[in-house]
Parts: sequence; C-alpha cells; structure tokens
Amino acid sequence: MSQHQSMPILLFGLFTLEGDRRILQRPNAEGLPAETRLSEAECQILTHLLLHAGKVCSKETLLQMGWGGRPISPNSLTVAIANLRRYLVSQPAEVEIRSLPRRGYMLTLFVPLKERMPGGNRTDTLLPPATDEAAGQSDVLASVEPMSAPAEAEPPAPSVTGSGHWLLWINLLALTILLFLAMLIRFEWLTVQCRQESGATLCILDEKHPFKAGASSLLPEDTLWLVAGKQAIPVSKQALLKAQEEQDDEE
Repeated sequence: MSQHQSMPILLFGLFTLEGDRRILQRPNAEGLPAETRLSEAECQILTHLLLHAGKVCSKETLLQMGWGGRPISPNSLTVAIANLRRYLVSQPAEVEIRSLPRRGYMLTLFVPLKERMPGGNRTDTLLPPATDEAAGQSDVLASVEPMSAPAEAEPPAPSVTGSGHWLLWINLLALTILLFLAMLIRFEWLTVQCRQESGATLCILDEKHPFKAGASSLLPEDTLWLVAGKQAIPVSKQALLKAQEEQDDEE
C-alpha cells in the first residue's frame, strides 16, 4: 500500500485505527475515547498485519512497509512490535501479535475486522474473528519448518501383559533364594559328635577345643558329659534319675 494513498479506517473490537491520522483509539475504563499517536512505521506495520491477519509476515516485508528501505537500526522492528503489543493490550484480548523464530510475525484477531473509508458511513467486514480451532491450527502450521521430513513412526512397544505373571514368580523365587543364603551366612551351624569313653557317653560340640577325656576315669560309669567349647559338665545317671523322681513328686 503506498504511503501517499488514503488509508482506510480499520475497526476491530473496541479498537479503531485511523491510518491517515496515525491514531489508534479505544475507550478507557470510563468509556471515554482514548487515543494513542503512532509513528508512521508503527501505523504502516499494524495496518499490514491487520489486513493479513492469520498469515505469516516476514521481517523483510514489515521493514519495507515501515521504513521503505531507509537505513535504520537493527532493533527498530523489534521496538515497533513491542510498542504495538503494548498499545493493543485489552481484557479480554481482542488481538495478538506472535513472534515466529526465523520467519517473522503473525497477527491473530479474536474479533471481526471491519473497514470504513474516511468520510464515509459504510462499514464492510473484511475478516471474521479467528475461532479457537483455527487459531490452534495457525500455531501448529507456523511452528512447522518448511520442507521438514516426516518423522518415522516408532514401532509399538512390546506388550508385557502375558509375561508379567511369570516375571512376578521369578522375582519371588529369586527373593526366596537370597533370604535362604542370608540365613546361611548369618547363623552358625554347629555339629555335635558323641562317643563312648570309659563307660560314659561323651558329646563334643566344638571340635576346635576337644574335651580331654583323662578326667572321665574319675567319674562313675553311665555318666553323660555335656560339652560346649571348653566347658564340660558331667551328669551321672543317678542324678538324672533323682531329677526325674523329684519332678514326678511335684506333679
């Protein structure tokens, strides 16, 4: 659009953009009209974005629309977009400008866009508001890089429903074996050996310190030796019989 040509008045929601006057108008909290004066570049960029709502506008195009090829600072476009976003803040949101990395900018309208020529009373609708579904599709399309190769479908993961039962039993069996090995390591297993010596029964518990049977010759026959390590306790048959009689008497 030539900068010398008369620009239309664009209406979207409660906003009114008068291109010739470079005025963006919207009622304030009290309902009174509040005007924001735009720079020439801001007005041209906003007009172009509105007329191409829902489409990606490259940075080169917006630089040409705003400054006509004149030399500018590298961040001039970024500053202009930031100012426009600040001017277009509303509750609820009526318009949004999205940044698309390495591609440009895209304006999304949530209200109808209407046009009225300066000095005229007729208002024509240019664009209907973007629906939530259409806005979502625009986001998806804008985020996809051009000529991107389709990703290969991943093979379905193998089902473990059938083997889950067997895996449970195998785990339980492994746990049982581990517990049994732990018991073997934790507890000490002792061996008791008994033999007849000098008419007495000798039971040895600890082979590391065997009982010397020399003292057994002094004891009567039928003596039972209780041996644990270095300890040896002789118990005669008469003592056992006496203990049994005392127990019977108590009963």
